[in-house]
Amino acid sequence: MKALDLFCCAGGASDGLVAAGFEVIGVDIKRRPNYPYKFIEADAVTLDIDLFEFDFIWASPPCQRYSVATKSQRAYVADDYPDLVDPIRQKLKGHPFTCIENVIGAPLRRDLILTGPSVGLTRIERKRVFELSFLCLNPGAPALPRSMWTSGEAITITTSLSCKSHFYPRKKAGKPGRVPAAEACEAMGIFRPMTGNEVGEAIPPAYSEFIAREAIRQGCGRREAA
Repeated sequence: MKALDLFCCAGGASDGLVAAGFEVIGVDIKRRPNYPYKFIEADAVTLDIDLFEFDFIWASPPCQRYSVATKSQRAYVADDYPDLVDPIRQKLKGHPFTCIENVIGAPLRRDLILTGPSVGLTRIERKRVFELSFLCLNPGAPALPRSMWTSGEAITITTSLSCKSHFYPRKKAGKPGRVPAAEACEAMGIFRPMTGNEVGEAIPPAYSEFIAREAIRQGCGRREAA
């Protein structure tokens, strides 16, 4: 089975697709040295490729236009950031097994919402919305217990307005602190090297693995005989 990961960044979603059994090709507009699979450096929206060569297509367009983390900053101007959701939606139209992922404020149809606890992750919420072209089992989107935030166990992963620095703050006894990127990476279920920026842009592989396995249950990968 073959999957295409558009806007792949360093490959958090790709890791999950591989775990579900797909051979993955990642596409990103800039070079990604830590991306471990086959890679095409290109604009995902204008990429000239036959999408129907792939059994499954994942797309995670940049979220800065919709992110609460950037909207809360004084320098935020929506038009400074591209609105790529509809262009990529149009590009994927007609393919039977696609997923578009983004932050909760993005203009996506809410076919599925996942948090870390939805898929067994115990230290992050990382709430994300998914627009799907197929039916998917919904495990719900539970929150972490409030006690985990006050004790410092829970980790929030946020992105700066410039997208050049990412922070991993935690609160212990009400005081903000930071955890290293490696610890945030482990909390996300990513067990290979990533920079702080890359972890901040990633989604937990468990999210894409869960969705990809549901796609397989719905018939993804069963190509009709020629």
